[in-house]
Amino acid sequence: MTLFSSPHVLDNETTVERPAQLEDDRELCERVLRGDESAFARLVEKHHAKVFRLVRGILGDWHQSEDVCQEVFTTLFRKLSSFRHDSLLSTWIYRVAVNAALKARKRWRARGAESLDGDLLSLARGLPAPGDPGPR
Repeated sequence: MTLFSSPHVLDNETTVERPAQLEDDRELCERVLRGDESAFARLVEKHHAKVFRLVRGILGDWHQSEDVCQEVFTTLFRKLSSFRHDSLLSTWIYRVAVNAALKARKRWRARGAESLDGDLLSLARGLPAPGDPGPR
């Protein structure tokens, strides 16, 4: 079982995705390319949680991860016509997500920023424990 895919385990056999899921993504892609906005909303709904967890794991910051996820799905929408279905759509989306997250992390570090979550933890470490009157 891999970390970023959702394999199904049946009697010690692992399959990456069921054919219905593959067909579902392919059908959704075709509908998006025909202009069906609800199909794109379905693709986002279907893949957002996993993309967010992947991006958050790389960046460590909730808000920045949401921004990167928005970039990922904007890229998906713009470039969906170039997807050749040689691999799973989810594989392509996650590769776009990893690239976007690494690029964002590089930009963020170049500015000297640290994880907002890390900053909050650092701040919390400096606070007195509950019930502790603090410095005297």
